[in-house]
Amino acid sequence: MGVERFSFYVFVDSTGEKEFVYGSKPYSAFENAVNKIDPTAVKKEYDKSLEALFAKFSTLTAKEFSELSGISREESEQVLDELSAKGNLQKFTTKNGAIWSLTKSME
Repeated sequence: MGVERFSFYVFVDSTGEKEFVYGSKPYSAFENAVNKIDPTAVKKEYDKSLEALFAKFSTLTAKEFSELSGISREESEQVLDELSAKGNLQKFTTKNGAIWSLTKSME
């Protein structure tokens, strides 16, 4: 298969053509791989609000929240920290950075 490192993702079309994405890459790298395999693929829109994202994902890092919400990395961390200070999110600090989880409704 030609795999040289981990992690990797393999996208395969109906004819067996393959497109690989190696390592930790931004969302755009995955979009590009899908578009190479199927140029007619249409991106599905989704609710990018903080409430919808935490309803879908139990935890998010600032980078993940930034990618999914479409706001800058710096603004993402600020928003998440503010909601943590208000008690809406719980922040866990790890050696690899912070991760947030929903503690109560944000209404």
